[in-house]
Amino acid sequence: MLARFTAGNFLSFNKNQTLSLIAGDVQKNKERLYQAEDMKLLKFGAIYGANAAGKSNLFKAMSFALQVLFSGTASIPTTQSYYALMRPTGKSPLALNSRSA
Repeated sequence: MLARFTAGNFLSFNKNQTLSLIAGDVQKNKERLYQAEDMKLLKFGAIYGANAAGKSNLFKAMSFALQVLFSGTASIPTTQSYYALMRPTGKSPLALNSRSA
């Protein structure tokens, strides 16, 4: 079950962008929520936007994350470049933390 997904420095996402299915303070239509152990989640979400807004790249980022989770980093072709090092800082291209799990 997906509650939140964050992608950054991946294809068109320079800074972190988050897709969250965690419900806010809901007063109406409570039947549209799923009660998990410690949070309320939306049963349905939609992604929409202008052309070239990053909708397809969001799904590519999700697919990439699944590939790494289930197959490891060795399954990623070295010829594929999904990220770019920041020119001024030279920071690493990927950051994982305890919230990423």
